[in-house]
Amino acid sequence: MILEAERARMAVRERNGGASLPGKSRVMGDLRSQVARFADTPFPVLVHGESGPGKELVGQLLHEVSNRAGEPFLTLNCAAFTAELLEAQLFGHAKGAFTGAESARAGFFEDAGKGTLLLMRLASFRCTSAQVAASVGER
Repeated sequence: MILEAERARMAVRERNGGASLPGKSRVMGDLRSQVARFADTPFPVLVHGESGPGKELVGQLLHEVSNRAGEPFLTLNCAAFTAELLEAQLFGHAKGAFTGAESARAGFFEDAGKGTLLLMRLASFRCTSAQVAASVGER
């Protein structure tokens, strides 16, 4: 029953120009079913795979068909930052915390609020990954 409701919401969003997964193969159908099944879970969802197969699209679709759809959807490419700057982006920083920090700033975790924060390419930062895991566990 719940899965059917999720599929119905997914179909409406796809018709209205939201994110959609291309293709009609059985594999893509299975992926759509997984998105519907995990969309409203209160736990973090790990989307992994080889470079380029659409993880960001899956993350966006998870958000759009979830009960968080009205909340912010933020994407952060972690590979674009050094470990220190990534930490500041995720958790925020005080004025003067590093060169160029001219004012205090809330981090992406706070900015996302009750919405979705999609962290792309986080795996390359081992120490930060542990901090992120601890922060996500607190939510």
